[in-house]
Amino acid sequence: MLFGPLAGVKKYSIYELARTIDVQEIITRIESVIGMSLIAGSYMKATITLYVISLLVSQLFKFKDYKLIVTPIALIAFLNTLVGFDSDMDWVEVISVVHPLWAWFGFILPLALIITVSLFRKPSS
Repeated sequence: MLFGPLAGVKKYSIYELARTIDVQEIITRIESVIGMSLIAGSYMKATITLYVISLLVSQLFKFKDYKLIVTPIALIAFLNTLVGFDSDMDWVEVISVVHPLWAWFGFILPLALIITVSLFRKPSS
């Protein structure tokens, strides 16, 4: 609400909001705390995602230890970040154009498949 119509345009708007906070002379320039929390949150999301993907792949291919697949998956993800997008506009295009298609095939299609299978399946007693 502080930035009005610019809130959707600014990157990291919570960081920009923390830059404007000034309570007397005691609490000033707390954007470093917000920056650290944004970095820690991004790290935690990446770590949890890597863990879940490594478990999924190891169970899919019936590996005994999921730790064997963590490094190759992390390397693939790192290389994908290097060659994935050339600019911010490419990222905006992916989010606005491609992501709705990903949502359809990634979420709605499997849900529809599960519902269809459950309709034809006999109830177990």
